[in-house]
Amino acid sequence: MSQVLGSYKIPFHLHWSEFCLRSLAMPQAWVETTEQRNQLHRIEGKYAVGKALWAPKYDENGRKNASWTLLPQIAVGDIILHLVDGKFTGISIVDQTARDFRCLEGTRWSKYKDCYLVTLKNYQAFAQPLDPRILFQPPYRERAQQIVESESRLFYTKALTMQEAYLTRLPPPLIRLILDAYHLNLPVLAQIGGQEVTRAVDPNRGEYEADPTSIIREAAGRMQAAGYVMEVRDLASILIALTVRPFAIFSGRSGTGKTALTRLLAEVFGFYYLNVAVNPAWTDPTDLVGYISPTTHQPVQGALHDLLIRHVDDAILCLDEFNTAKVEHYFSDFMSAMETRQREFWGPLPALDQLARAQPSQEDRLQLPRRLRVIGTMNFDDSVQSLTPRLLDRATVFEFQPVTPEQILLSDHPERYGLAWDSLKDQPSLRWPFDGIPPLPDTVRAWFLDQLRQLEPGLRASRGELSPRLVVEFGSALALGNGVHDLFGATPEAAWMALLDQLLLTRVLPKFQGASRQGDLRALVRLAGVLTGSTPPEEPERWVAFLHDQGPSSHYPRTLAKIATLLTSAEEDGYAVYWQ
Repeated sequence: MSQVLGSYKIPFHLHWSEFCLRSLAMPQAWVETTEQRNQLHRIEGKYAVGKALWAPKYDENGRKNASWTLLPQIAVGDIILHLVDGKFTGISIVDQTARDFRCLEGTRWSKYKDCYLVTLKNYQAFAQPLDPRILFQPPYRERAQQIVESESRLFYTKALTMQEAYLTRLPPPLIRLILDAYHLNLPVLAQIGGQEVTRAVDPNRGEYEADPTSIIREAAGRMQAAGYVMEVRDLASILIALTVRPFAIFSGRSGTGKTALTRLLAEVFGFYYLNVAVNPAWTDPTDLVGYISPTTHQPVQGALHDLLIRHVDDAILCLDEFNTAKVEHYFSDFMSAMETRQREFWGPLPALDQLARAQPSQEDRLQLPRRLRVIGTMNFDDSVQSLTPRLLDRATVFEFQPVTPEQILLSDHPERYGLAWDSLKDQPSLRWPFDGIPPLPDTVRAWFLDQLRQLEPGLRASRGELSPRLVVEFGSALALGNGVHDLFGATPEAAWMALLDQLLLTRVLPKFQGASRQGDLRALVRLAGVLTGSTPPEEPERWVAFLHDQGPSSHYPRTLAKIATLLTSAEEDGYAVYWQ
């Protein structure tokens, strides 16, 4: 017996949520074997060692090379160990997966024409080149022999000689051998190899480079100094959400700081920022990215033109009042691009690809920033469009509450009106605290699976049913949050609960907006029962009283408070209201 889920078959002995969590895979490591001698393009420029990997797709006879065909298997966040001119020289991180590439002219491979190109980042050179032949001598020889007997496609042969292959695998046992033999402190490799990670501080960037918790605290401190009131854990939740999925919705009344926060994030982290006021007349994606005029055959600029011509990697786009037009219409390409991505931020955008084909010059070509984060701000009144379930399923919703008089009076500068933007300009930009999704630790995975087994039956067949994609993204958020758990709770488990509370509030409950069907409302009550450990009543007229009888909860307080709001509005108005 197996349960069919999309194109996957789930073994009967696995709960479907456990199967989904297995996709939170550990990054892989690879060895690039190359030469720099007499190859200027490998010494400097954008194809240098540590900047890119590239290789032909086929040899001169049209056959595939086993080593070259590994390039499309490389994923964002994977680690590359560079073996240059017979010595290990450094490591780098994969920034972008393989794409088609015209082989470089003037090189020995130019005759092959069609190549793969993988771009890299964060190249870290070793203090001195490391000789791999050390691994083939005592006391490491026996381990090296055992590894090559059990693993395939390594950079050396069973005879303990160097392999003539451009790209080879670096499995965990070989990683541990290399770290031991050369006494290396490389946390990114140690984590893949299964060793305890020792955090190292980058002397060129300061302590924030190695400590996401410190980065987030520093970011919150700078915002507060500028006059913006926000809890550190709420900032951490937003940063985690924008790392897992690059689209969020900030909802709330006018003046609650939604748009200001989008700009603050860009200022603090040094990202390019574009604020676009959505036009109610927008009807399709060309309003954002532009199009080719059918009469003049010339490009017509869209609202994102200033963003697309920048050719930057990191950017924040604020779609202000983004539901004044039908979001499903003008944002449809972006919604699809979020689904076709793998470990990239965005998949292809058809309207943008059409424009790119019409602009052959690389310098003039419109390009979406590789790490673009989109935030839509929204109010609720009679002039705006409703949000569809499909859109809400792809967004993280953060609700902004008005600042209280007490918060204003207790701030450092209660007399200040607005934000002190100048206070941010003289400070160096902070690094984004999360560089990819780490693997989910076994202790967190076990706890999360236990929670899912309780939550999933109650939400089944309702608007809030947990999809495989949502389970994976919850797991990703927990993996990130576990690394900064001090911001969420006094103990790791308390932090996990606080994170799951926030995830249910921002990813599941918004889908119940407008719900009036008894099945949906009953699912909310079942969810409240699971979170409180109580048995809810069967009679709908007793549901609101049941929630009030539970009193303040130390576990999942935000989710339970919102469930009470949804059920109260359903009882009074006939349909559930999420937005307040």
